[in-house]
Amino acid sequence: MPDRRQRYSDEHMKRIFFLVLTTLVFFCCTAEEKKTYQSANCYVRYDEAQGRVSAEATFNHPESKIAVEVPGGVRFQSNDMKATTTYGHMYRYEETVKFQPEQVFEWGPKNKGASTLKVGIVPIQNFSFGTSEISFGDAVKLTWDGAALGKGETLVFMWENKEKGLTVPLEVSTTIGEPIVEIPGEKMKSISPGNWTLYLVRKKLQKSNVDGIAVNSILEYYTKPIALKIK
Repeated sequence: MPDRRQRYSDEHMKRIFFLVLTTLVFFCCTAEEKKTYQSANCYVRYDEAQGRVSAEATFNHPESKIAVEVPGGVRFQSNDMKATTTYGHMYRYEETVKFQPEQVFEWGPKNKGASTLKVGIVPIQNFSFGTSEISFGDAVKLTWDGAALGKGETLVFMWENKEKGLTVPLEVSTTIGEPIVEIPGEKMKSISPGNWTLYLVRKKLQKSNVDGIAVNSILEYYTKPIALKIK
């Protein structure tokens, strides 16, 4: 029968063994969890006419590129996003709410080192060509209240003619640093004479690195429409 010292030594070695084993399991699990997703895509759309925000988020497996589940879940503006599994895990959230200039995504366990992404876009308000009638094929200049287009931003003009069943998008960008966009007459020839409505989509692309995760974000702000006549 082993003496007391031997029994103590054996028990001590067992504790060390299990401690080392537990540590290895913890680090292996943590490393595996980090490998589960190494990139993410986030999308926010605000529709001024409906006063509604829509948000989506996917977290992609580094090899398969399939959207995967995020341990601890995903939140938008502190609200839990709903997970759908039609094409991998996609997290979604929609709400009628007043526009917020800053949008915040958060993922991982709540209050336990969760990762946070902060993005934002500036609304376009009171936009105008200075007239409600435009001559066909003429160059036009649009102005609005608010900040000029910044880095990674474009403006999409969405022309709609319900009588003819037409929708004509025109995407433009500018680097003049003012809330002004000029559309050449050649581009305006795609808008035929008639009664049109126009709404704008301010679009922003942003790349971020959050705790080692590469995040691509797309933000869109949809204005209310205005009525215009092309003569």
